[in-house]
Amino acid sequence: RGTPLAVEALEAREVMTGTPVVSISSTVSTVSEGGEFTITLTRTKGSGTLAVSLGYDGSDLSPRSNFEFADNQSELQITFDVRRDNRLEPNEGHAIYVLGDGGYEVDASDYQVGLTVIDDPAKVSISTLTTKMKESDNGVS
Repeated sequence: RGTPLAVEALEAREVMTGTPVVSISSTVSTVSEGGEFTITLTRTKGSGTLAVSLGYDGSDLSPRSNFEFADNQSELQITFDVRRDNRLEPNEGHAIYVLGDGGYEVDASDYQVGLTVIDDPAKVSISTLTTKMKESDNGVS
């Protein structure tokens, strides 16, 4: 006969109450300079708005939005731009992680994502310049 609807509604409400738990995920592990990538924050439990603190290393990453869940929102996507520079450097590893600043718990199994920024090598070109000059009688042209 199935579960009565009232019980299903109560179970759904219980999932959204209590201290929120936040996790982070990404389907991207590499990105080129000048590119972009998106991470997903997932909130289990809790309702109402919820501001989340993220940490990330490196000045090459720039988020496009704040980190705040709307009322009853369970997933939040945040896009980061990756700054392009002209420095000759190897590929760079970055981590983006959820900080436990209060009001929520951090899912210990999914608290950070890793990202490799592929640095485009600086392009240098060398060319030769050939000129023809007629020499004068005194050796000076």
